[in-house]
Formats: sequence, C-alpha cells, structure tokens
Amino acid sequence: AFTDSTTNWYKDLDFVANTNTKFEGNITVGEGSGKVYMSGSAESDDEQVTISSNTASLDFDTSPSKTLTLVDGSDTRIEVTGNRTGQTMTVLVKQPGTGYGTVTIGSPISEPNGNFYTASQAPSAEDVLTFTTFNGTTYMVNAINFIQR
Repeated sequence: AFTDSTTNWYKDLDFVANTNTKFEGNITVGEGSGKVYMSGSAESDDEQVTISSNTASLDFDTSPSKTLTLVDGSDTRIEVTGNRTGQTMTVLVKQPGTGYGTVTIGSPISEPNGNFYTASQAPSAEDVLTFTTFNGTTYMVNAINFIQR
C-alpha cells in the first residue's frame, strides 16, 4: 500500500517486493531530489546457483545473495548477466566436502591488480565474492578461506 498526496510528491511505501527480496518499513522518494530514503530492513533469499556446461551464470536480476558450490575436479567459469549501474551481489563460493574445484572469472569482470581470485583449494572451504557495477563495468573483490572461530 502507498499513500499519495496531490500536494506532495513524497510517498511512503510498505510492501513485500517478491519472493526474492523482502522489505518491511518505509521508502520515501523525493521529487527532484534524486534521493530514496529507506527505514527498516531489507533481506533476500539465498539463491543456489546451478552450474551448467561448467558455467555459473550469476544474474543481477535475481537475489543479490547467492551460493555457488563447486564440483570436485572441475573448473567453473563465472559469468554475470543483468548488470546495471548501482547493483551489488554477494556470492558464497563453497568447495565440496571432498576434493575441490577451480574457478575461471569470465570477461568483462574487473578484479584488483595483484588480487585475482583463486578459489580456496581445500574440502569444505568457503570464499566470498562481491560484485558491483558502474557504467557497464562489473567489478569483483574477493575474500578467501573463511574459518569459523
């Protein structure tokens, strides 16, 4: 539901967007300000990424939280689709319980020089990849080999 005032372009929205993204609170859009204000919290489902023909397609148009489980002895190519400026996606890359898989990052994904991603090579290892897009270019940073303390 939303409220609209004919004398004021500010709108407060209370909604559940879809099955992938949930929001409870208020969103206020200001006419001419170019700003959107949000109070409350937003969350999304964890999307399990399917590997097909050794390729994992990460779609910016679906959940921004994804899990990719690699296949022992296989190289998985990561590609992105649906990328538009301002979008962000976080991917948990998991190794299988026995063995490990490898990853090739598709083009055109930019990574920091000297910090190119190599998947942690141990059974059950977990890495986190974060993707963001600016002006048609997708950037990726990585954090590898997470352990629980």
